[in-house]
Amino acid sequence: MRVAVADTGCGISADSLPKIFDRMFQSPNTLESSRKGLGLGLHICQHLVELHGGKIWVESEEGEGATVFFTVPVATVEETNSREFQTEFVVGAQQSDVEL
Repeated sequence: MRVAVADTGCGISADSLPKIFDRMFQSPNTLESSRKGLGLGLHICQHLVELHGGKIWVESEEGEGATVFFTVPVATVEETNSREFQTEFVVGAQQSDVEL
């Protein structure tokens, strides 16, 4: 599945794009505006998307807004009903603790 989220804000400079997923990074454009954040949102999104086996990236031009894209794999109904799928996604339990 591919998702795109776009805004019409100030955009992200070419210099800032490689750093946009760094923890605590804030674009200089953001620092000059009245909106303040911690610089954690995209960092956290990157980790969540990657934990699900996906990819995330940003396309932007300064002054034109930005679009964040991400992809995550989607399982079919048949796959989610399989024993291998259910076993793979049991978190924090030992195999003997899980009844499938």
